[in-house]
Amino acid sequence: MFLGLPSRRSALAIPSILVLVLMACTGENGPTEGAATGDGDGDLSGTITVVHAWAGTEGEAFQAVVDAFEEDNAGVTVELRQVPFDELNSQMIQQFSAGTPPDVVSTLPGLIHSLAAQGLLMPLDDLWDGWVDAGEYSESFRTIASHEGTAYGVFFKGNINGLIWHRTDVLSDLGIEPPTDWDAFVAAIEEIQAAGEFEPFAVGASDVWVPTQWSDAFLAKVAGPDAFNGLIDGSVSWDDPAVVDAFTQFSDFVQAYWPDDALEVGFTDANCAWASQGEAVFQNQGAFVNLTTPANCDESLDPEEDFTFFEMPAPNPDNAEVHFVSGDLFSVAEATDNPDAAKAFARYLGSAQAQAIWAERGGFIAPNATTDPSVYPTENDRLAAELFTSGTAVYDLDDAIGGEIQAVEREQLVSLIQSGDVDAFIQAMLEVTDRVRGG
Repeated sequence: MFLGLPSRRSALAIPSILVLVLMACTGENGPTEGAATGDGDGDLSGTITVVHAWAGTEGEAFQAVVDAFEEDNAGVTVELRQVPFDELNSQMIQQFSAGTPPDVVSTLPGLIHSLAAQGLLMPLDDLWDGWVDAGEYSESFRTIASHEGTAYGVFFKGNINGLIWHRTDVLSDLGIEPPTDWDAFVAAIEEIQAAGEFEPFAVGASDVWVPTQWSDAFLAKVAGPDAFNGLIDGSVSWDDPAVVDAFTQFSDFVQAYWPDDALEVGFTDANCAWASQGEAVFQNQGAFVNLTTPANCDESLDPEEDFTFFEMPAPNPDNAEVHFVSGDLFSVAEATDNPDAAKAFARYLGSAQAQAIWAERGGFIAPNATTDPSVYPTENDRLAAELFTSGTAVYDLDDAIGGEIQAVEREQLVSLIQSGDVDAFIQAMLEVTDRVRGG
């Protein structure tokens, strides 16, 4: 979501509107003594600078998380610096290159790869060793946070994608049960098409990130995690048969079941088309829709009663437990002047105690699997969190790759949606990958 990626991030922010739906207070799930740093080190002191992108209500939630760390580590001052999301990537590359980085910075895998390749990030394998051994994170999350086998990031805020959202009353009126496998999913779509009352899907593909939400879900659940991660690290080619099969199935699905105006509609309009306007039955989106739907579409909608989701079934049943995720990580600068406090803060952000503070407020999935599920304000949040921490996770492909390859993939997905020409899409991705990474 770096390099000029406005829409997915702004869908999560909408600070002025979300004030109404985020009014929940923190309870008894904050950091306990010693848990904030993971080692109870009372000798930490000094100041650390932490760069993040959250504003409005999200910024307030993150401040509450930071406040709890400072309470548990009275000798440390955390100076927060908010950088607009679309500027964060370029600013951090400049600052790290100039030798003046912040101590801790919000990162996504694409930026982690870029900075770690230059030796600019602190290795964090010792944190991950403890977390994986304790069942707090799986190895698949460690892989996401790593560059060439070494972990350089910690997870803090999660999102699971490939969720098929729907109003409970609409599905009930149609006499359709939430499908649990691919054949039942296709049968339900075709039943909706045959009835002619609704479009099967609302798709806001004029926002450039929306097509990737669909293609990544197919790639994860057709080709599987090895092929998915191989495209990120370059060990798998775009013309690998499993990759070609995934994009072929995605293209066939688009041609058969997407609305004709998908490329002319934005995310917010698509979101409201199924939620409040009765124009479509389903929308494929991330867990954040639980929060944005009442805020953007109809404040009377109750996520406990009026709408819910099921995960998109896997066309390849061997990949039914592969989940397509995204989220926010943090990394520590190798050149930090306060390595003990900076690393302790990173350890804290990866803890269940820190993540529960924001999870209570809504619109947040705690990546740490030991987070108490009772902290979530709605059942939809709890279900999404359960999916996030189960099975095998793969991280949002274009965000993990970043740069020119990301930009070209987005452009070519639009062409694929328009033409259905999978061969042209694969050839374009081979060419840009060869140009950027070498043959």
